[in-house]
Amino acid sequence: MSWNIRIIKQTHPCGTATYGLHEVHYDDDMQPVSCTENTIAMSAESWDDLYDYCVMVLRAFIKPALDMSIFEQDDVQESTDRALGLLNNEL
Repeated sequence: MSWNIRIIKQTHPCGTATYGLHEVHYDDDMQPVSCTENTIAMSAESWDDLYDYCVMVLRAFIKPALDMSIFEQDDVQESTDRALGLLNNEL
């Protein structure tokens, strides 16, 4: 299973949306299957590790935001299909 950092949009019950940086985990077909509950923290054990992490963050900005709702579905296949649709529509 691989992972990267992605921007995730979360729509709140009042209708407002917030965006955050999360680690997203993918299955063998590179479909998003889970993400961290909380946004990432920018800390590392070394300067080089922090630099590498920052590069990963910057790469998140060249990809479309994922919607948190795709990770809140009970059916994983439905979630991945929705994620693919979101990615294809925003590319």
